Amino acid sequence: MAVSGIAGTPARDPLVRRIVGERVFGGRADDKGCVPAVYRRHVAEVVAAVPADRLLSFDPADGWGPLTQFLGAAEPLDDYPHVSQLPDFWRLCVRT
Repeated sequence: MAVSGIAGTPARDPLVRRIVGERVFGGRADDKGCVPAVYRRHVAEVVAAVPADRLLSFDPADGWGPLTQFLGAAEPLDDYPHVSQLPDFWRLCVRT
């Protein structure tokens, strides 16, 4: 999917796509290996830069627990939202 946009987001703007494609992905946004590598490198840079006690590596599948514990907040009574199901994702994607 590379740098395709999500409906209603700035990623649909050609200028934004060009800037992100060039500055973030070095013009290789359509290279299936480039995008994950850039993402992994960014995560590693964040982990290296942020003190461990101030960083939460969060997996949404874990629900409210880790997030509310990290924030020192009470866990909401509502179920953790699961709105990012695969069919919803593909419905929202705009391939360019």
